[in-house]
Amino acid sequence: MHYLVLILCLLFCSDVLFADGFASPIGPGKKEKENYLGIVLGFGQNIQNGTSLVNCEHCQFTDGLGFGYTFGLVYERQIALTEDNTFWANMYYGAMFNLSNANVSSSYRELTNHNFEEYDIWFPVLYRQTNEISLMSVGVMPYISYTPMKYLFGRLGFNINYFFRNNTRHTTELLDRRTTLPNGEVVNIYVPAANNPNRRLYSMLLQDSEIADINKLQLGITPSLGSNIYFSNNFIFSPSFSYYIPFSKLVQDSGLSISTWRLNLEFKYNMVSTERIYKGKQKPKQPIRRTNTR
Repeated sequence: MHYLVLILCLLFCSDVLFADGFASPIGPGKKEKENYLGIVLGFGQNIQNGTSLVNCEHCQFTDGLGFGYTFGLVYERQIALTEDNTFWANMYYGAMFNLSNANVSSSYRELTNHNFEEYDIWFPVLYRQTNEISLMSVGVMPYISYTPMKYLFGRLGFNINYFFRNNTRHTTELLDRRTTLPNGEVVNIYVPAANNPNRRLYSMLLQDSEIADINKLQLGITPSLGSNIYFSNNFIFSPSFSYYIPFSKLVQDSGLSISTWRLNLEFKYNMVSTERIYKGKQKPKQPIRRTNTR
């Protein structure tokens, strides 16, 4: 994956170095297509779709949410020059290389019959079941972008992500720690530790492992809408909102997938210089007429 990113970066750089329109004495003054290179910082939310399953037979987790972030590099190039075609001059193509997380957490409460052996009775006790999914991916998103106005743009990208790290963690927590039995006696509720019966536990870790049958390669699309703020002719700040729609299932059997939305802060630099080697002919200066005054 690292070698693939390096090769793609070299290809983009070579495209910049040999871009058409370079000013020279033979072809002076020809305008070059805009080429941008920048960084992206994105923060938002991860949204669980489908059901997450764990080793517990009857435990099913839905509607998980989590804080998400994305860091990346972006390259963008203008398709046509303004003099050639106005519509295509507002079109850009590019790619974003990113590192992103897709963590989600979901929980629910359930009543479970607890056996009080000392009294030989079963009594309902309230538990909270929690599942935390941790995912980290690297990916590339080729995209096209359209700028109908100078300060507004829309973008559509195709995502190819690979999860190089994944984990699921299932815990159960005892919410009822004291209850009244049918005979009127108030008792404390806890789970004795396996290695020390005198130690009282109120939460237990039931599973901490990789996700079973995970599909590590994920495909999807990301539409975006943003604005351009020009700090100079070459430096642009582009805040945007994007929403990732997955095509692939993270776990096929459960229908589990994770979509995300991000508020992105994009900083881009136009690598095409605004200065030209050739300068147009200067208009001849008008002679100064003098009039004699007496």
